[in-house]
Amino acid sequence: MRVKKFRILAERCKNCGVCLEKCPELAIVRNHAGVCEILEDSCSFCGICKEVCQVQAVKETFSARLFWKHLLGGERGVQCPK
Repeated sequence: MRVKKFRILAERCKNCGVCLEKCPELAIVRNHAGVCEILEDSCSFCGICKEVCQVQAVKETFSARLFWKHLLGGERGVQCPK
């Protein structure tokens, strides 16, 4: 069960795009403001983005969404008994 994720700290990111180029899953995109961000559902948690970031803008964090998604049985979830 994976409940951690990577995120890019906008205040540290210099928008060099190295993480975007190196991501094997193409899980890093530039948002409407031109800032890189990680697509949680596409990320395989390989850590390459964290390794190549020269300003340590990529951080590992807890994802409550992934925790509940796993706990409730994936995409479909489960129905609560009445």
